[in-house]
Amino acid sequence: MKGKHASKIDDGPLPPTAWLGVLGVSGYTGYVGTLKTAQAQPEDTVVVSAASGAVGSAAAQVARVKGCRVIGIAGGLDNCNFAHHRYRSDCTSVTRNGLIPFWVHRRVQQLICNG
Repeated sequence: MKGKHASKIDDGPLPPTAWLGVLGVSGYTGYVGTLKTAQAQPEDTVVVSAASGAVGSAAAQVARVKGCRVIGIAGGLDNCNFAHHRYRSDCTSVTRNGLIPFWVHRRVQQLICNG
């Protein structure tokens, strides 16, 4: 890659892999999406798709710190458990083949309505 479009990663106390997660583009996307685009406020309910992925987990963490209730949607039980335990999402649901089934939509509605 030409130096014109590249920048050196700060080789401070954090490992270079940190820049692939929350310090890098994924973390910044989750931050901007939650606070700037969605303008999440304390006590809002935030639904995060791909809650166990890089951007989704960053968005879930930012929303939690902001004081929001987080409902995470992730594919597979392992991903759901990861999002639930690691990022304290209030509920995670399983997707099937990348599609959110009707029962997940209904469950998210119930969670939002029943707080």
